Amino acid sequence: MKNYIASCHSCIERKGFLKTVKAPIQKIPISDYPFQKCTYDTVGPFVTSSFGNKYLIVIYDYFIRCTEAHAVENIQSSSLAQVLVDFVSRHGLIQTLYPDRGSNFLPAAMNEIYEKFGISKQKMLAYNPQGLVEHLNKTLIDALRHLVSEKEIGVIMFL
Repeated sequence: MKNYIASCHSCIERKGFLKTVKAPIQKIPISDYPFQKCTYDTVGPFVTSSFGNKYLIVIYDYFIRCTEAHAVENIQSSSLAQVLVDFVSRHGLIQTLYPDRGSNFLPAAMNEIYEKFGISKQKMLAYNPQGLVEHLNKTLIDALRHLVSEKEIGVIMFL
């Protein structure tokens, strides 16, 4: 098995060089039930799909450790709000969200959604390449690129 992985061109190409980055340690939130505490982030841009999608919004639940990826056209607050409404309608209310510190997560439109659903928004530190969500994003991108070439990745962006 090791020989196969070592000879797989796609695997070798995606591994890259790992740098050690020291980041402040944060407490991992402990949940009592599914979808009580979640985090979300964006991935992309990718090649635009036939549906017009170019980005992924990734939502991660800390309790059952499940990940959902939603393909969207842009990463403006309106797209993020729509994904959150869809997520809450299927899984129930989220008590606490730990969003990325990106500028697209801060507008008033997002605060309105948080208020409407009674979601407590907790601030996270800036980008941490060793963080759980960043690790999940890298794993997701690696899996997608392993399955299809860079040009064909838009084909599967209808998740």
